Amino acid sequence: MRVSFLLRALLVALFSLPGLLIIQRVSHAAEWSVEPSIRVAGEYNDNIRWTTQPHNSVYGSTIAPKLNLGVRSYIWEINGSAEYERKNYSGEKSLDTDNRYFRLGSSYRTERSMWRLDGSLTRASVLANEMVSTDTYIQGYYYYFPVVDIVQTHRIREVANISPSWSWLMDERKQLLLSYQYTDVSYLDGSSVGLSD
Repeated sequence: MRVSFLLRALLVALFSLPGLLIIQRVSHAAEWSVEPSIRVAGEYNDNIRWTTQPHNSVYGSTIAPKLNLGVRSYIWEINGSAEYERKNYSGEKSLDTDNRYFRLGSSYRTERSMWRLDGSLTRASVLANEMVSTDTYIQGYYYYFPVVDIVQTHRIREVANISPSWSWLMDERKQLLLSYQYTDVSYLDGSSVGLSD
Protein backbone atom coordinates (compact mmCIF):
# COMPACT_ATOMS: atom_id res chain seq x y z
CA MET A 1 0.00 0.00 0.00
CA ARG A 2 2.87 2.36 0.77
CA VAL A 3 4.34 2.04 -2.73
CA SER A 4 1.04 2.73 -4.50
CA PHE A 5 0.46 5.89 -2.42
CA LEU A 6 3.91 7.26 -3.25
CA LEU A 7 3.52 6.24 -6.88
CA ARG A 8 0.22 8.14 -7.14
CA ALA A 9 1.78 11.27 -5.62
CA LEU A 10 4.77 11.11 -7.96
CA LEU A 11 2.55 10.61 -11.02
CA VAL A 12 0.42 13.63 -10.11
CA ALA A 13 3.55 15.74 -9.68
CA LEU A 14 5.09 14.54 -12.94
CA PHE A 15 1.94 15.14 -14.99
CA SER A 16 1.36 18.55 -13.39
CA LEU A 17 4.78 19.98 -14.29
CA PRO A 18 4.30 19.98 -18.10
CA GLY A 19 0.94 21.71 -17.61
CA LEU A 20 2.58 24.41 -15.52
CA LEU A 21 5.26 24.93 -18.17
CA ILE A 22 2.64 25.24 -20.94
CA ILE A 23 0.63 27.76 -18.91
CA GLN A 24 3.79 29.80 -18.36
CA ARG A 25 4.50 29.92 -22.13
CA VAL A 26 0.95 31.08 -22.93
CA SER A 27 0.64 33.61 -20.12
CA HIS A 28 3.64 35.87 -20.97
CA ALA A 29 3.77 37.13 -17.39
CA ALA A 30 3.77 34.74 -14.49
CA GLU A 31 5.17 34.93 -11.00
CA TRP A 32 6.74 31.71 -9.73
CA SER A 33 7.49 30.83 -6.12
CA VAL A 34 9.34 28.01 -4.38
CA GLU A 35 9.41 27.99 -0.57
CA PRO A 36 11.22 25.13 1.15
CA SER A 37 11.00 24.83 4.94
CA ILE A 38 11.81 22.34 7.65
CA ARG A 39 10.31 21.87 11.11
CA VAL A 40 12.23 20.15 13.90
CA ALA A 41 10.69 19.42 17.29
CA GLY A 42 11.32 17.33 20.38
CA GLU A 43 9.10 16.06 23.15
CA TYR A 44 9.18 14.15 26.40
CA ASN A 45 6.22 12.08 27.55
CA ASP A 46 6.13 10.08 30.78
CA ASN A 47 2.92 8.18 29.83
CA ILE A 48 2.42 8.28 26.07
CA ARG A 49 -0.14 5.46 26.03
CA TRP A 50 -2.21 6.82 28.95
CA THR A 51 -2.00 3.55 30.82
CA THR A 52 -2.23 2.67 34.49
CA GLN A 53 0.03 -0.34 33.94
CA PRO A 54 3.81 -0.11 34.40
CA HIS A 55 5.32 1.84 31.51
CA ASN A 56 8.41 3.69 30.34
CA SER A 57 8.91 7.35 29.59
CA VAL A 58 9.74 8.23 26.00
CA TYR A 59 11.57 10.97 24.17
CA GLY A 60 10.23 11.90 20.77
CA SER A 61 11.72 13.77 17.85
CA THR A 62 10.00 15.15 14.77
CA ILE A 63 11.51 16.28 11.50
CA ALA A 64 9.23 17.61 8.76
CA PRO A 65 10.54 19.03 5.47
CA LYS A 66 7.98 20.92 3.38
CA LEU A 67 7.97 22.41 -0.10
CA ASN A 68 5.47 25.04 -1.29
CA LEU A 69 5.28 25.70 -5.03
CA GLY A 70 3.22 28.28 -6.85
CA VAL A 71 2.72 30.13 -10.10
CA ARG A 72 0.29 32.96 -10.77
CA SER A 73 -0.64 35.64 -13.20
CA TYR A 74 -3.19 38.42 -13.15
CA ILE A 75 -6.16 36.10 -13.76
CA TRP A 76 -5.11 32.61 -12.64
CA GLU A 77 -3.13 30.90 -9.89
CA ILE A 78 -1.87 27.37 -9.18
CA ASN A 79 -0.19 26.43 -5.90
CA GLY A 80 0.68 23.25 -4.11
CA SER A 81 2.63 21.84 -1.23
CA ALA A 82 4.17 18.55 -0.18
CA GLU A 83 5.22 17.71 3.37
CA TYR A 84 6.82 14.60 4.86
CA GLU A 85 6.76 14.25 8.65
CA ARG A 86 8.84 11.64 10.49
CA LYS A 87 8.28 11.02 14.22
CA ASN A 88 10.58 8.76 16.23
CA TYR A 89 10.16 7.66 19.85
CA SER A 90 12.88 6.16 21.99
CA GLY A 91 11.81 2.96 23.72
CA GLU A 92 8.47 2.81 21.82
CA LYS A 93 9.37 1.96 18.24
CA SER A 94 5.77 0.87 17.57
CA LEU A 95 4.77 4.55 17.79
CA ASP A 96 7.20 5.75 15.08
CA THR A 97 5.27 7.28 12.18
CA ASP A 98 5.72 8.57 8.65
CA ASN A 99 3.08 11.11 7.65
CA ARG A 100 2.58 12.66 4.20
CA TYR A 101 0.55 15.72 3.24
CA PHE A 102 -0.11 16.91 -0.33
CA ARG A 103 -2.20 19.93 -1.33
CA LEU A 104 -3.01 21.46 -4.73
CA GLY A 105 -5.10 24.56 -5.38
CA SER A 106 -6.01 26.53 -8.48
CA SER A 107 -8.15 29.52 -9.38
CA TYR A 108 -9.20 31.40 -12.50
CA ARG A 109 -10.78 34.89 -12.45
CA THR A 110 -12.79 36.78 -14.99
CA GLU A 111 -14.34 40.20 -14.59
CA ARG A 112 -17.30 38.95 -12.57
CA SER A 113 -16.65 35.29 -11.76
CA MET A 114 -14.08 33.09 -10.10
CA TRP A 115 -13.49 29.36 -10.54
CA ARG A 116 -11.60 27.37 -7.88
CA LEU A 117 -10.47 23.79 -7.63
CA ASP A 118 -8.72 22.63 -4.45
CA GLY A 119 -7.63 19.16 -3.47
CA SER A 120 -5.56 17.43 -0.84
CA LEU A 121 -4.25 13.98 -0.04
CA THR A 122 -3.15 13.03 3.46
CA ARG A 123 -1.69 9.82 4.80
CA ALA A 124 -1.17 10.22 8.53
CA SER A 125 -1.11 8.16 11.68
CA VAL A 126 -3.86 8.62 14.24
CA LEU A 127 -4.05 7.34 17.80
CA ALA A 128 -6.90 4.94 18.43
CA ASN A 129 -8.02 3.60 21.79
CA GLU A 130 -8.11 -0.14 22.31
CA MET A 131 -9.77 -1.55 25.41
CA VAL A 132 -7.73 -4.34 26.92
CA SER A 133 -9.38 -7.05 28.99
CA THR A 134 -7.38 -9.40 31.19
CA ASP A 135 -7.79 -12.44 33.33
CA THR A 136 -6.42 -12.21 36.83
CA TYR A 137 -5.39 -15.15 39.01
CA ILE A 138 -6.31 -14.64 42.67
CA GLN A 139 -6.06 -17.44 45.26
CA GLY A 140 -6.46 -20.30 42.79
CA TYR A 141 -9.26 -18.75 40.70
CA TYR A 142 -9.25 -16.77 37.45
CA TYR A 143 -11.29 -13.58 37.46
CA TYR A 144 -12.23 -11.81 34.24
CA PHE A 145 -12.24 -8.01 34.25
CA PRO A 146 -13.95 -6.71 31.07
CA VAL A 147 -12.09 -3.39 30.80
CA VAL A 148 -8.91 -2.98 32.75
CA ASP A 149 -6.97 -0.54 30.62
CA ILE A 150 -7.17 1.59 27.51
CA VAL A 151 -4.15 1.29 25.24
CA GLN A 152 -3.46 3.75 22.45
CA THR A 153 -2.30 2.29 19.16
CA HIS A 154 -1.51 3.88 15.82
CA ARG A 155 -3.64 3.39 12.74
CA ILE A 156 -2.99 4.87 9.31
CA ARG A 157 -5.69 7.20 7.97
CA GLU A 158 -5.83 8.26 4.32
CA VAL A 159 -7.93 11.30 3.46
CA ALA A 160 -8.56 12.51 -0.09
CA ASN A 161 -10.43 15.78 -0.51
CA ILE A 162 -11.56 17.71 -3.59
CA SER A 163 -13.60 20.92 -3.57
CA PRO A 164 -14.58 22.80 -6.73
CA SER A 165 -16.37 26.14 -6.48
CA TRP A 166 -17.71 28.95 -8.67
CA SER A 167 -18.70 32.45 -7.64
CA TRP A 168 -20.49 35.13 -9.63
CA LEU A 169 -20.51 38.80 -8.65
CA MET A 170 -24.08 39.93 -9.35
CA ASP A 171 -23.49 43.54 -8.30
CA GLU A 172 -21.42 45.44 -5.74
CA ARG A 173 -23.33 43.90 -2.81
CA LYS A 174 -24.53 40.49 -4.03
CA GLN A 175 -22.60 37.38 -4.91
CA LEU A 176 -23.72 33.91 -5.94
CA LEU A 177 -21.53 31.06 -4.71
CA LEU A 178 -21.81 27.41 -5.70
CA SER A 179 -19.43 24.92 -4.11
CA TYR A 180 -19.09 21.22 -3.52
CA GLN A 181 -16.77 19.20 -1.32
CA TYR A 182 -16.02 15.50 -1.52
CA THR A 183 -13.96 13.75 1.16
CA ASP A 184 -12.97 10.09 1.21
CA VAL A 185 -11.55 8.71 4.47
CA SER A 186 -10.13 5.22 4.84
CA TYR A 187 -8.26 3.47 7.65
CA LEU A 188 -5.69 0.71 7.31
CA ASP A 189 -6.66 -2.01 9.81
CA GLY A 190 -9.00 0.41 11.57
CA SER A 191 -11.85 -2.02 12.10
CA SER A 192 -9.95 -3.74 14.92
CA VAL A 193 -10.29 -0.57 17.03
CA GLY A 194 -13.70 0.62 15.85
CA LEU A 195 -12.59 2.90 13.01
CA SER A 196 -14.40 2.35 9.72
CA ASP A 197 -14.30 3.85 6.25
